[in-house]
Amino acid sequence: MQCLDRLEELRGKKGVYILVLCITDPVQFITRHKRIIIEKGTYYYVGSAGGPGGLYGRLKRHLTRAKKKIVWHIDLLTRDASKILAIYTCTNLYGVEYEAYISTCIAGYGGKPIKGFGATDDPFSSSHLYNVADECRDPGYAENCIRNVCSTGNGCVMVFKICGD
Repeated sequence: MQCLDRLEELRGKKGVYILVLCITDPVQFITRHKRIIIEKGTYYYVGSAGGPGGLYGRLKRHLTRAKKKIVWHIDLLTRDASKILAIYTCTNLYGVEYEAYISTCIAGYGGKPIKGFGATDDPFSSSHLYNVADECRDPGYAENCIRNVCSTGNGCVMVFKICGD
């Protein structure tokens, strides 16, 4: 798989990322006593990887569709119901402040937040998952949002697309 092959370039690096997900069938689940319904369409998921596995470990987990223990909300989508169309990353910048900056950028383009999804540790954002199109096509502004956040911080090493057309 092209996406997994490109991950080697991120070994040892930390950063923020956007997953571009195509949801082909509606998904329902309950989290923290709240029922969430994810309708068909294209979604941007904003994440950050600052732990010991860095971007390599986190993105490899997202790309692994085999049965996995559910740790984050996004695991429910990457495990069962979605196709990852693209992944954009910015290395050396990570944490909720950068996730919030990207979330604000996506919302500015008209992305509709799925309230409470993936933002439990983020006091700045109501969501880290945004509906960006009703059909499975990338509207194309994920890269702009990653480039914008990269230009705001010191130490951004690279911005690149891991997979997708």
